[in-house]
Amino acid sequence: MITAELRYIYSTDIDVDTYRSPTPDDDGQWIRLIVGPKDALGEESLDVLVCTSHWLAREIRDNGPRLVRHTLLMPEFDIHTAEAILRREVEKATGETWEDVAQSLVQTGYWEFDSYRP
Repeated sequence: MITAELRYIYSTDIDVDTYRSPTPDDDGQWIRLIVGPKDALGEESLDVLVCTSHWLAREIRDNGPRLVRHTLLMPEFDIHTAEAILRREVEKATGETWEDVAQSLVQTGYWEFDSYRP
């Protein structure tokens, strides 16, 4: 049985190690998860929007309706809490093959090969 592990997270917009939201109840950031099979080589990236309900409401008010998938909704933005929650979700993903695991992971984050068919 293969189990996924969260190797690390990063963002092109914030430094995830030091970021403290200036408005914790109204923030949203895209986070990239680097995930691979536990105790094996290889990795994939998954993108997750971490945001608060106030931030999402403002985005909808300013930009109109949007589909919400691959989103972690929090009452207050805290990157370290988000990482812990996402780590638990990733580690729930198991399967006989990495493809099975990856299909489970797409419920958590956007994976570029989600709809790929050779």
